[in-house]
Amino acid sequence: MEKSTREMIASVRNPYRYIGGEPGSIRKDWDSASVRICLVFPDTYELGMSHIGLSILYSIINSSDDWLAERSFSPWIDMEEALTSAGRSLFSLESGRPLSEFDIVGISLGYELTYSNALTVLDLSGIPIRAKHRSDGDPIVIAGGPCTYNPMPVAPFFDAIVIGDGEEISEKICRIVANGKRSRCGREKILEELSNLEGVFVPVRGIPECGVGRALIHDLNRAKFPRHPVVPYFATQMRAAVEVSRGCARGCRFCQAGYIYRPVRQRSCETAVGIVSDIVKNTGHEDFSFLSLSVSDWPPLQEALAIVHKKSELPIDASLPSLRVEALTDGMMKNMGSARSGSFTLAPEAGTERMRRAINKGNTDGDLYASVEKIFSYGWHAVKLYFMIGLPGETQEDLDGIAGIAKRCLEIGRRRHRRAEVTVSTSTFIPKPHTPFQWEKQISAEETIEKQDYLKRVLRGRGLFYRWHDANMSWLEGIFARGGAELADVIEAAQAAGARFDGWDEMFRFDIWRSAFEKCGIDPSVYLFERPEDYLFPWDPLRCGPSRKFLIDERRKSRELLQTEDCTAGICSACGLCDPSLRNLPLADLHQNPLLQDAPKDVEKAESIKFRLKYSKTGGAAFLGGIETADIWRIALRASGLRAAYSSGYHPRIKVSVGSALPVGMESECEFVDIELLSNEFEEDILNLLNERLPQGFRVEEVSLLPPGAASIEKSVEAVRYEVLLPWLSRGELEAGASRLRSNEPVFYVKKKGDRERAIDLKEQIAELDVLGDGAISVTIRSSEAVLRPSHVISALYGAGDELLSRALVRKLELISK
Repeated sequence: MEKSTREMIASVRNPYRYIGGEPGSIRKDWDSASVRICLVFPDTYELGMSHIGLSILYSIINSSDDWLAERSFSPWIDMEEALTSAGRSLFSLESGRPLSEFDIVGISLGYELTYSNALTVLDLSGIPIRAKHRSDGDPIVIAGGPCTYNPMPVAPFFDAIVIGDGEEISEKICRIVANGKRSRCGREKILEELSNLEGVFVPVRGIPECGVGRALIHDLNRAKFPRHPVVPYFATQMRAAVEVSRGCARGCRFCQAGYIYRPVRQRSCETAVGIVSDIVKNTGHEDFSFLSLSVSDWPPLQEALAIVHKKSELPIDASLPSLRVEALTDGMMKNMGSARSGSFTLAPEAGTERMRRAINKGNTDGDLYASVEKIFSYGWHAVKLYFMIGLPGETQEDLDGIAGIAKRCLEIGRRRHRRAEVTVSTSTFIPKPHTPFQWEKQISAEETIEKQDYLKRVLRGRGLFYRWHDANMSWLEGIFARGGAELADVIEAAQAAGARFDGWDEMFRFDIWRSAFEKCGIDPSVYLFERPEDYLFPWDPLRCGPSRKFLIDERRKSRELLQTEDCTAGICSACGLCDPSLRNLPLADLHQNPLLQDAPKDVEKAESIKFRLKYSKTGGAAFLGGIETADIWRIALRASGLRAAYSSGYHPRIKVSVGSALPVGMESECEFVDIELLSNEFEEDILNLLNERLPQGFRVEEVSLLPPGAASIEKSVEAVRYEVLLPWLSRGELEAGASRLRSNEPVFYVKKKGDRERAIDLKEQIAELDVLGDGAISVTIRSSEAVLRPSHVISALYGAGDELLSRALVRKLELISK
């Protein structure tokens, strides 16, 4: 890592967002790649690393020897300021290269409120924001994701827009760009060839008379899926997630995803379980999840949960997305592992059965109460309920129904658990493209707030909680959802005025967006009105969604409270999206599955053997804190195949004991961690197996067997020796500071904690200080309750403030034992 990059990363919060090098990340030779693509998620690293689409494309593109894929995420505000101040461009995690040097920059648009972030990414990368201003020397900027089903508000910013499934189309795009580079045909010719692909819209070339259509994966069971994904640097997303089904035929009339991802395509039980097993083996994840729009409709769900638990040799927990309230079975509940310490999420969507019939949800209050009873009876203490407000035809009765349901669920929970909790979460209905409700009115922000205030008043009491979505954020999302290309000017104006992370409550600036609409002379209220059924929407010419007739029929059925049957189980509803040959594909025979064989479960039986590992932590790894470091050791142990010991209790975890946490940004050649194994292994084998699984910057240097009763890491340390680089100081200046330690006068550092102050005499704490040359010292600090750090020494001896301290490079060299 370059010195300037290190200093910049050291100055921001959560520096792990910008370092890369995670287990599973891929660093390929830049010069040998015929196509180089940077995959961008226009939000934080944490959110982007939980996005399954990014993981799929990263794996597919890097599976080719000729192509290279790297990642980048929207930098948080402090990092954006640091980049701008340093005159640096936004860079990728793998190679640290500016995004402007890639052939393709692919940006995922999964949420309308990330549009300003997408523009910020381009701006920070030195890439012209408008496609018409780019030349042959600029990357081809491509958008993908569900928002591209109405790409018009952002169309002027992209060279090409992918509509539909990305797996196969991404490979076709890479081939066209590689051939274009080889033949030097130029940007215009490449875009022309991209526009010929089904599912690719090139805005500068306009919409073909036949429309654009969408890219479609026909056989999900054969589709590529990452079995060695990148393991992120934070515990909340350390989960083996597998998409088991794509598409949904339930027909909830508000749900865009349920229509645009049709037809329903499924992975077999054997394929899904095999992927989970490989991911757990390769990553060390302790949790897994089966992903789908309606995972309870995946036929093998219950059996697959059972198989994973039977097959796994190690403790593993299951988590599932929000479930249909009538879908829970005893088999599912029994195989959810020890995840009961969290909450269980259900999605009734509406407060009355009448409204649920209108939106084609169809379940009853009795279905919901039976599921809640089951959840609490299996040990969960908390339930989350998702509802929508502002649905077409909503009345006060529907709002009262939300409160009534929540209170009834809490009563059910209290019969089982004294501290049972129910959380109600509401979002505002937003008419989305390609749904039967695309013509409907969206309630104003004022109406939303009025409904939220009512629910705040009635959803009170011990164990009852209410969460809501910001009304103005929903207002803006609704405008973009049904808007046209004229909104590009508004997005660009708002981004230039400082709009960032608009999907974050604490970052959303309504005033900026209101001013942007005024500046562009656009009345935002017109986008929320009800439309007539003959209205031509901006996305209609693309011809990428359900048939207009089908949507109108469904809208009318909603008003008559008529249900439409799930077409995977009944007759075809003629939506216009489903290939009859893809319906009702047979799945693997579960009962003949060899994976049903039980795996040995002896992780808690044997007596453990303790080992102490000395390891180095350098480069970007220095920016990982103590919690992230402990998690890295746990996943490395699981992935290594070593038989680690687990804690007892309801949620067992691998036993690791990490020494005192390093200050973030400090490198070390002498960190220690104690591990416990259930078998006596050769020290060299432990070292090699773990080094194969550790991320970049971690390396086990020594392994030693600990005798019974050995002192803990902290208690065995007498002193610590550091090397400190202070490039702004000469040897003479360093010697002058060191001479103060040899004088008769005390040298104090005042340590502050809240309102309290404590003066520490450096002469008592420093065992040795040597000047190594210009800008370099070696200091040995005794271990004590005072906890003196090298930064304290630099500040006290050399008067360094925060700005200079951020430029100091400190490396921990040696632990001196007692």
